[in-house]
Amino acid sequence: MYDIYGLPKVKKPFYTKGLKFECQKECFACCGGGPGYVWIEEEEIPKLSALLGISDQEFLDNYTKKANGRLSLLDIASDNWNCIMLKNGRCSIYENRPIQCRTYPFWHSNLHNQEYWDIEKEACPGIGKGKEYTMEQIEAIADGEETIDSIK
Repeated sequence: MYDIYGLPKVKKPFYTKGLKFECQKECFACCGGGPGYVWIEEEEIPKLSALLGISDQEFLDNYTKKANGRLSLLDIASDNWNCIMLKNGRCSIYENRPIQCRTYPFWHSNLHNQEYWDIEKEACPGIGKGKEYTMEQIEAIADGEETIDSIK
C-alpha cells in the first residue's frame, strides 16, 4: 500500500503521541530560500485577487505560473526565490494564504517517517515548539480537512 506520494504506507505513524508546532514570528523559512511551488487551487483565486484589489485575471497574469499542470504562486529568483507574496518579511496574503501554507508542516511528505520530520525540523524553527497537535488533528490537517488556523 502506497500513499499519494508513492511512498509505502506506514502502519503506525511515529506521531501517535502528537507533535508540536507554532509558526515563529519574523520567520519565513518556508516562504523561500530555493525554487519551489506554492500550489493554489482555482477556488482560492477570487479571495486572493480581492485581497489584492485586482481582477482574477490580473492575479493570474502577475502572481502565478503554470507548473506540472497546476497553478503556483511565483517565486522571485533575484530575491532568494522568495514567494512573491512575501513583502518586508511578512506574508501579504496571510489571512487568505493558500491551503498549502495553512497546512504546513503537516504535509504527508513530512509525516512519512521520523527521519523526514527531523529533516524538515532542521529548516523550520517552529517544529517542536508551541501547540501540541494530536495524531487525529495532524491527519485531518494533512488530508486538508482542517488547517493550522482552524484547530484551537
